Amino acid sequence: MIFARAQLKGLDISTSDTAPESASTPPEPSSAPSPTNPFGVPIPAEPATAAPVEPPAAPYVPPTAPPTPAAPPFEPAIATAPATHVAPPFESAATAAAPVAPSFEPAAPAPAPVAPTSAPASAGWAAPTAPANPIAPGAAAPAAPTTPIAPGFPPPGADPALAPPEKKKRKWGWIIAVILLALGLITVGIILILSLIRLGEAQELIGDQKEQIQEQEDVIEEKESFSSAMNELMATAHLFDGLPYGDIVPLDRYQNLATGAWEHRWDPATVALDTVEVQAETADLNAVLTAAQEQAATNASGTNYETVIDQLGSGYVTSAFDDPDTLCESDVLGCVMWDDPYTIHFDQADGYHESMNDWIRTGVAYHEYAHVLQGTNLDESDLAAEAFGGDWETMADCYVFTYLPGWTLDHTVFVGDGSYWEVSVGYGYTCNESQRQSIRDWVASIGVQVDTITQ
Repeated sequence: MIFARAQLKGLDISTSDTAPESASTPPEPSSAPSPTNPFGVPIPAEPATAAPVEPPAAPYVPPTAPPTPAAPPFEPAIATAPATHVAPPFESAATAAAPVAPSFEPAAPAPAPVAPTSAPASAGWAAPTAPANPIAPGAAAPAAPTTPIAPGFPPPGADPALAPPEKKKRKWGWIIAVILLALGLITVGIILILSLIRLGEAQELIGDQKEQIQEQEDVIEEKESFSSAMNELMATAHLFDGLPYGDIVPLDRYQNLATGAWEHRWDPATVALDTVEVQAETADLNAVLTAAQEQAATNASGTNYETVIDQLGSGYVTSAFDDPDTLCESDVLGCVMWDDPYTIHFDQADGYHESMNDWIRTGVAYHEYAHVLQGTNLDESDLAAEAFGGDWETMADCYVFTYLPGWTLDHTVFVGDGSYWEVSVGYGYTCNESQRQSIRDWVASIGVQVDTITQ
């Protein structure tokens, strides 16, 4: 079917059955029959004076709005995908071939449609109106509007099975991030492990150093303890300085203790034992001092022997009244054993016979005390005995001659009724002055001489 469109300038065509009102005289009817459209509707003839003017071509404006506008009345729906278009009844073939985009608007307003002059042949039919957006002659038909389609979704009406498969994006970013995170965690773990190892080594080293420091402190402490004990021992030994008993203070032993402590200086346990020994030696000296003071202050036996010996020995020599004949295996008035030179054994029965008196007992006490000096100064005594031919008994008799003025070997002891005893004591030899000087030199060389102890 074909629709005819006409546009008159300055003319207003009415769609009513009556002729338009005009100030001029109505035209005369033409004798030629009026053309009709296929429906029998007469087509008004164009005035001779009015030539059809084509509207100016509207400039092409591409669609910009994505939403699809509503279709105008009597206008078919616009297809969203290329498909064969079937023209509806009353739609021209030209319109069906090129659908007009709803959003396209011409630059100039569209002319009003021409109404037929006579009523349609069939009742109820209404003449179609011109499209809202006419296409200018010579202009290309605009492309059919399309509904925006979201990426990855098929167009409306398309078969989902025929839709192209969705392209999967590679998750390289996540993979790289995970790898970097894993590497970071591994690095942190390695650093943490190394730190823990180094921390353990450092703690072990600190522990070893603490042990070494503790050991050094123990060594220093024990050395200080030993030094203190040694100083106390030497201070006590100086109390014996000048006594004629050389071995009463065992200086050689003290020197050995000091030397041993120096050798044990890195062994605190052994140094501690050395300290104990030094303290024991100090205790022994103090015991000797206490005993000597008590011995010198008392005379338990009440005898002349003990009185003389306490004066000579200052309490360091003890008088014992027992059986010297058995100890020395001879008939003697007194005896000194070399294994215990600080004790003099007196024969009380023989010593207090009526043939004895205090003077003779005094000489006997001096003789036995000389043996005490010999036994406590062995080296010096051996050297001095050379002046007596090595005879220690003759040397002891000479000691009595040297330090007990008026002493003789032969004595007369008177008893009652004019009776008396001739008593000879000693070994029958009276030493000369040279020998007596030897005795003096010997006595001067013996005794306690406390020297400095070195390590």
